[in-house]
Amino acid sequence: MEKVCANVTWLRIYTLITAVVVPSVMNIIFNILIFRYVRSSSCRVQSHNNQMMNLGRREISLLRQMIFMFITFIGGWSGTYISVIISQFITINEWITPVMIIFSALCILGITINLFISNHEVKRYVVDKVCVYVTWLRFYTLITAVVVPSIMNIIFNVLIFRYVRSSSCRVQPHNNQMMNLGRREISLLRQMIFMFITFMGGWSTSYVIVIVSQFMSLNEWIRPAMVVFSELCIVGIILNLFISNHELKNYVFDKIHRVFRH
Repeated sequence: MEKVCANVTWLRIYTLITAVVVPSVMNIIFNILIFRYVRSSSCRVQSHNNQMMNLGRREISLLRQMIFMFITFIGGWSGTYISVIISQFITINEWITPVMIIFSALCILGITINLFISNHEVKRYVVDKVCVYVTWLRFYTLITAVVVPSIMNIIFNVLIFRYVRSSSCRVQPHNNQMMNLGRREISLLRQMIFMFITFMGGWSTSYVIVIVSQFMSLNEWIRPAMVVFSELCIVGIILNLFISNHELKNYVFDKIHRVFRH
């Protein structure tokens, strides 16, 4: 057992070295090489007297980016691995490691956003492409937000109904099991049809109106009205699920009754 614990500790230290220390050393080496190259190219266009003394705006901006990314990477990921190693020797709060993991992910997100903001060519390229393909993006949004979920909803509803129907057929007489639908199947079909129509009617209209507005002018109140209608449809689906779920309804009413009784 002691050997296993010792091996676990060394494995965590090894992970810290390979995931943080080695990449950080490589980052320093590459940053030095990049800065030397940028500095040498700037010195060719500066006067000989000032080239060893002054740093241009490009070098200062590059240094800022390098220092920010290095500190963000080290501060984000080293804390996670160090907290895991420390937990081997002393008891720490159970929330520290999850918080450090979230902080590490946020640091990576910050580095990515910083690279996008500081790279004007990439930013200009993305903005130009978005402006050119905004119509196709709206079609893509309609497909991913309405069409694909609706197809998946149909597939899952068919599977659920087949399962419920097969379970009901086991307890019905053989002559009537293929002809009649029980109350449970009819209620389930009503819920599925209501939710499907409400979802499609509520959200498809909003995205279709956005696409139509690309080709013809519409009243400025139509789009906000469709958005409100979509939200009301979602509220309707939630209320319908609450009303039709008797166990949940009884549980909530029981909790409310206890609160007011005390």
